[in-house]
Amino acid sequence: MDYVLYILIIICIWAMLSISENLVLGYAGLFSFCQAAFFGVGAYTSAIMYMSFGINIFVSSIVGAFFASIVGTLIALPSLRLKGDYFFIATLALQVIIFHLFINLEGLTRGPLGIFGIPRPEFFGRSLNTNISYVSFGILFLAVSYFFSNRVCNSSFGLTLKAIREDEIAAEAVGKDILKFKVLIFVLSAIWASFAGSLYVFFLGGVDPFAFTLNESIFILSIAIVGGLGNMKGAILGAIVLIIIPELLKFAAIPEEIAHQTRNLLYGLLLIIFMMFRPQGLIGEYKLK
Repeated sequence: MDYVLYILIIICIWAMLSISENLVLGYAGLFSFCQAAFFGVGAYTSAIMYMSFGINIFVSSIVGAFFASIVGTLIALPSLRLKGDYFFIATLALQVIIFHLFINLEGLTRGPLGIFGIPRPEFFGRSLNTNISYVSFGILFLAVSYFFSNRVCNSSFGLTLKAIREDEIAAEAVGKDILKFKVLIFVLSAIWASFAGSLYVFFLGGVDPFAFTLNESIFILSIAIVGGLGNMKGAILGAIVLIIIPELLKFAAIPEEIAHQTRNLLYGLLLIIFMMFRPQGLIGEYKLK
């Protein structure tokens, strides 16, 4: 039962990350490869604030979101003036830079050793020291992320983002400040990724830099695409599918010496087949007829 609850919590965390990716890619059409960096900013901020000052998950997650928004703004203002592949390269560079900062700022992050020994948080005076209580807490975080993001994307703000995604020139011609909308959605995406980081670090009781590599950013992107871009339900469903499939493959009767490589091969093959026959994702974007 603990194993099932563990998987449910992991799904909540990655679903939040998928929602953050869907905001920039699904609605604004911006390929972002740095969601794991913002994920790490939230995680490390929460870990440092608790270990240094004893600050709880709610305050530390807000502070983490604040730092993530600053980093997001600093990268968004110059890079979003770029077009196409150049923006993608800028986000890729940010991902690499943040990862190496996590490793090299040893006085703050303890480098490759990471920060551990963080206890589970309390919620209204009740400790979330069991997996079942933390699942409820994770679902609450996810529900807030889904509700708020859905409201934003179904508002006039979200409709403007879709217009910019489809035709920037036309959107600009009717008086829309394209750069402002792009920066706002990029920063909002960074904030939700940082909240996932806070949930992650208090669940595992620690953090190290190798949880926030480029591979994680690619996996977040994969979840968003498989679930269906431009649809928040798809972001959650994509996380469920892509977390459960590798776990199921662990139960396949594969010789131990080739088990890891074979599972990765099967997982990659499933993704290829999926994208061939369902390129719009499990739940594609809803379009008016």
